[in-house]
Amino acid sequence: LFSASPPPGPTQEAHVAFVHLGKYTLTLSDGTIVYLNAESEINFPVSFKGEQRIIELSGEAYFVVAKDEKHPFVVKTPDLSVKVLGTSFNVKAYHDERSVFTTLVKGSVAVEVADGGNVPASRIVLEPGMQAMWHEGSKAISVQPVNAANIVAWKDGKFIFTEEDMEVVLRTLSRWYGVNFICKDSRMEKYTFNGLINKDEKLETVLENLTLAGGPVFNVVG
Repeated sequence: LFSASPPPGPTQEAHVAFVHLGKYTLTLSDGTIVYLNAESEINFPVSFKGEQRIIELSGEAYFVVAKDEKHPFVVKTPDLSVKVLGTSFNVKAYHDERSVFTTLVKGSVAVEVADGGNVPASRIVLEPGMQAMWHEGSKAISVQPVNAANIVAWKDGKFIFTEEDMEVVLRTLSRWYGVNFICKDSRMEKYTFNGLINKDEKLETVLENLTLAGGPVFNVVG
């Protein structure tokens, strides 16, 4: 974990928390609990001021928001904003992925795509067990039912995949283990994976299991 505090300026003092490998849990000044996944960063104030509680996220985080109806909690990514009062939800917004996913566990959230300025181009209100997906370049948000417990299992040390493309699986492993994957298999886009990976497993064991499940063969260099 890397955490930094810039010197006070004309605006409120802020903190930046960055997780390179593994995960990290922190509690914000209002009592909101944030679980940060690997290769994730949030920018948050030392204490919230004004009408909204605003933080900025790059990567993936799970939020358990302290209820405050007078001060909505807002998570901003470069392309989306998620507004809540008090709820539990997951936002996945990595810079190397072309889609942003918001999954609601309980409560209610509004997901908005900003079309420049402050005017939302699209707005969706989620119900528990639903996931909003926004694809880069689109002004529309799609919604689908999901197993929310599987989506947020990473905060409890597990990755659960359901018919997931192998490229997505390898990006997840790359962030957690701090390795790079170079693909020389032309069939990579045809591989999918179902199953659970425990974050405490050694990388070599995980790769062996992927191969045994019908995936590609891996060579570890260095």
